[in-house]
Amino acid sequence: TRKKLGVLKTDVELFGGFSMQGPTEESRLVTELKKQYDVVEVDPTSPITERYDVMLAVQPSSLSPEKMDNFVAAVKAGQPVAIFEDPFPLPQFFPNVVGTAQPKRPPGGMMGMFNRQPPEPKGDINQLWNLLNVRFAGDEIIWQQHNPYPKAGSFVDPQWIFVDEGNGAIHPFNPDHEVSAGMREVLLLIAGAWRPDKPTSNLEFVELAVTGNETGTINYMDFEMQMRGGGMPARRAYTRESYVVAAEVKGSVETEDDLFVAGKTKGDSDSPDSDGDDTNEDDESADTTNQVHAILVSDIDWVAPVIFMLREMGEQDEMIINWNFQNVTFVLNMLDHLAGDDRFIDIRKRTRTHRILTKIEEATEEYREASLEDTNQFMNEAREQIEAARQEFRDKIEELEARTDLDPRAKAQMIEIARRRAERTRDVKIARLEKERDRNIRQSERDRDLKVRGVQNRYKSYAVVLPLIPPALVAFFVYFHRRKAEREGVSKSRLRYGVPIDERATEASS
Repeated sequence: TRKKLGVLKTDVELFGGFSMQGPTEESRLVTELKKQYDVVEVDPTSPITERYDVMLAVQPSSLSPEKMDNFVAAVKAGQPVAIFEDPFPLPQFFPNVVGTAQPKRPPGGMMGMFNRQPPEPKGDINQLWNLLNVRFAGDEIIWQQHNPYPKAGSFVDPQWIFVDEGNGAIHPFNPDHEVSAGMREVLLLIAGAWRPDKPTSNLEFVELAVTGNETGTINYMDFEMQMRGGGMPARRAYTRESYVVAAEVKGSVETEDDLFVAGKTKGDSDSPDSDGDDTNEDDESADTTNQVHAILVSDIDWVAPVIFMLREMGEQDEMIINWNFQNVTFVLNMLDHLAGDDRFIDIRKRTRTHRILTKIEEATEEYREASLEDTNQFMNEAREQIEAARQEFRDKIEELEARTDLDPRAKAQMIEIARRRAERTRDVKIARLEKERDRNIRQSERDRDLKVRGVQNRYKSYAVVLPLIPPALVAFFVYFHRRKAEREGVSKSRLRYGVPIDERATEASS
């Protein structure tokens, strides 16, 4: 029997629809899920009374207050759910979806700025995090200095979070959990991080996927300015912290104050004549606690259509880069685990093993760290100098505006002339500083690549020379052993120049 999967209706239109850009097709994710599940869309406008084998909620922070209350009530009632929440969904993948801490855009897309209609309010997502006893910084994007595909070069951004055995974590995937044990690689784009909240909670927080410690954070507003090309590269905080990007939360929660519990109004019973007062102690205990079960992932871009495209490109023989991430496998494993169906979990994990050169990574780690520190230093110095140039411009304008010995018209002309001259000076200085910053960063990257290449060439030389040593040693051993065996039992008088007489006679006759 096929399990029933309910997909929560949010601003992420997984089933397709219509937008200002035209009609949208059904998501590749839903197409994939329909191969195994009976997939239905769940509208949280009214209370969610139907029970599903598992529910999927993508960007629930986009729900309105009423819809948020209904969704949280369903989770609190014990509905198993997979929650994908993103601090900054990429606009090219999800143009109408905002991040966790971002306000909704006015209705009408880009034309909404002319109708002056206020955007729809968002529900309080913190009530969901409080229920699950987790913390999620909606304004924080994590980054990781790890690229398992060197051929991709600058195509791979530090905000691409690769979870694999080369990212530096002891256990990037939890080896004791059926969802994550045996997984090789997962790719997340512009992700956040989960943290457990109160240690005294009855809910258990189980890590499923974590980053390494060559990491840091970026504020989503700085990152957005960088993407628009109107500002400096985003200010990165280097934290060296291992972040949890996927986790499971399960345990019991109190529901005695809820009006809605498992699709019923509190006080109702299965009997139509019951007034809800004559319940025994066991029934009362059952109504005041529920088992919560949820799996959390701090990204929604990891299931965007481009992920399916990259996966298909990696399987083509003519492609230079063979992408090996298992995002779809990870999603299906989560949903199967929540639905209590473990038939296919182990089968999906059977894949070819791609191992990295650990010694080379360890030998070049110091150079990569030094390059990253130099880059941060260049960016900070350039930022300070650029800010100083802008402040100098503001000071000159304020100085002219503060003069009282000039005619207002002449003063306005002088201010305009000085403004133009100061703007040109400021722009030239900023352009020079940015050019110098970029030159220093490129030079640092070239030095790093040169040193890394030197380490790689050294290990290549080892790979050529070292395999020849054991056969050579065996050859020498066999030669001298056979030579010694030939001379055993032969009188010295029969030897001349170390060659037995029998061999000399054979050579003479031939």
